[in-house]
Amino acid sequence: MNEHPDIAELSAENLAEPVLLHLQECDVCSQIHADIALLNIELASLTDDSSVPAEIDKYVYEGISVRVKGIRQQNFQRSIVVSLSAVAAVVVLSFIIFSNLKLDKPVLADINGDGEVNVLDSLFLARKIDSQVFDSSKDLNEDGRLDGEDLQIVRNAVVNLDGIQP
Repeated sequence: MNEHPDIAELSAENLAEPVLLHLQECDVCSQIHADIALLNIELASLTDDSSVPAEIDKYVYEGISVRVKGIRQQNFQRSIVVSLSAVAAVVVLSFIIFSNLKLDKPVLADINGDGEVNVLDSLFLARKIDSQVFDSSKDLNEDGRLDGEDLQIVRNAVVNLDGIQP
């Protein structure tokens, strides 16, 4: 049952199976059903000499119907707020992710300048270290020398797949 049952279905003496299944899943309808059952018990406890006019029954059921509509509207409004909150969270997270991308910015560990950080950058830096020619643009930790520490930064960037010093 995708929709809520109406008041007549909730107040029936023998509830249909789809209504019973719905009551197991819907707290709002379960509470309404319980209210109707309590009302029926109270009405049954009245003595025969204190009969309740039909207008009162109608008035009570109309009141319950108005209450149900209000509860359903509140639940709908809550679901809209939850949906909008989820959309806002996705937008914020997307903004954070995209703003952290290094578009058009040089990648720290891209030693050979091809726009990617991979094993070739490690090899290129290893050759530079072996040549003992200092190149400050390749000194990744800025300690004034090209050595194994700079090479380790490139290796970590290759493993991290982001090209940024960990």
